[in-house]
Amino acid sequence: TEYTALERDGRLTFMFILPLTSPQPLSGQVLEYQVFDPTYYIEMVHEEEGDEPSPQALILNGEPDCTLSVLPADPDPEKVLQASLLDVDEEGEPGLGRHFAETGRVDCR
Repeated sequence: TEYTALERDGRLTFMFILPLTSPQPLSGQVLEYQVFDPTYYIEMVHEEEGDEPSPQALILNGEPDCTLSVLPADPDPEKVLQASLLDVDEEGEPGLGRHFAETGRVDCR
């Protein structure tokens, strides 16, 4: 795993590459994933340029016929309310962070 930590615009930013142990056969398949803090304490987003994911935010080696995209989170308003009511020393329900996570999509169909 390669990683970098830096301060950017008053925020601590971690950037990392998570290579798979072995290549996965994606031909004819769709792979979707989310990266999130289950407690909702840390926001995790793909690298951005302006308001859009950076072209470097999702890179796939070896499968040129795949379409790559990053879908924004679309949380239920009830989950937004639930998260907004948390005090700084409180944790959300287990898995609350998944409702606020972007979805990476690799479509090789």
